[in-house]
Amino acid sequence: MNKKMEEQKIPLGVKLISYLSFVIGIIIIPFIFMFAREIISNINKESKNPDKLMFILSFVFAIPLLLILIVLTMLIFYISLNLKKGKNWCRISQIIISFIFLVLLLKIISNKTFFDPIITSYLERIIIVIEVAMGAYLLLSKKARMFFNSAKITSFKGKI
Repeated sequence: MNKKMEEQKIPLGVKLISYLSFVIGIIIIPFIFMFAREIISNINKESKNPDKLMFILSFVFAIPLLLILIVLTMLIFYISLNLKKGKNWCRISQIIISFIFLVLLLKIISNKTFFDPIITSYLERIIIVIEVAMGAYLLLSKKARMFFNSAKITSFKGKI
């Protein structure tokens, strides 16, 4: 019963952001694989080129970039699972990730070099709108700020 009462205190926007963040994490996984496929095909093209330095550099920079994307996706999953618990670090992390993805996706939309523009253009725009809305809600909503501040206060009550 206590858990039921705690669940009712969670603002609807925070619940929606938690679920949307999880869904966006799932949507990003195929993009990572498409990005990896594109990088591997570029590396294969470079390997036929006589300039071995470019081949080595493209390979050296591609692997860490893919690892960063995978870690970022895992972080999105972890944040989405802990957001409903009222952790303020999750709120701040989600705001930062929202704006990172806004910049990255705007770059991808302006470039159109990594993905098929017909398939991804609408999906990219939808993700941008969702990410900006999530970040703006967590940053500007009084209910969300009160929820995260009250969760922080109640978590310290038992320790003091």
